[in-house]
Amino acid sequence: MKYLRTLLPLLLFSALNLLAQENFYVASHSAALVAGTDKVTVQQPSTGAKQVKLHGALVSCSTAATTPCTLTFTQNGAAATATTLAVTPLNLSPPASSTAWSSSNVGAGTTVHVYTITAPGDYWLDLSFFTLAPGPNSNVSLGWSSVTATVSTAIFYTEM
Repeated sequence: MKYLRTLLPLLLFSALNLLAQENFYVASHSAALVAGTDKVTVQQPSTGAKQVKLHGALVSCSTAATTPCTLTFTQNGAAATATTLAVTPLNLSPPASSTAWSSSNVGAGTTVHVYTITAPGDYWLDLSFFTLAPGPNSNVSLGWSSVTATVSTAIFYTEM
């Protein structure tokens, strides 16, 4: 009985931990732009949404040394409907319930921050304070302003 009192809380804690397990994903896209724009969006589906917690984004712009690149972070625009971007599950995670879009037609939404990248290289943007509530207009986007360059955007997040 003494061991049961010790073992039971451990079993309950382990079971609850499994129920709240995080699954890891990345939505990534690269594009060679000629005076063009690109936008990557991660959004909740209209039904069956899970809690989404953003962790960060890895971004790069090839011509930043000669021409600064501008990247705008927005949230909660009208739902994107084109162009579907495959979400990659990480660490043996199951397929994502959230969706991702490249060259996204997401609505304007609310501008959170505008980044100016002035040197080539990879840059990590901390997005860990953002979550997506369930609903079709719950989304985040990173959009490159018009530039002639190769741009890359990868958004890392978890679902629970």
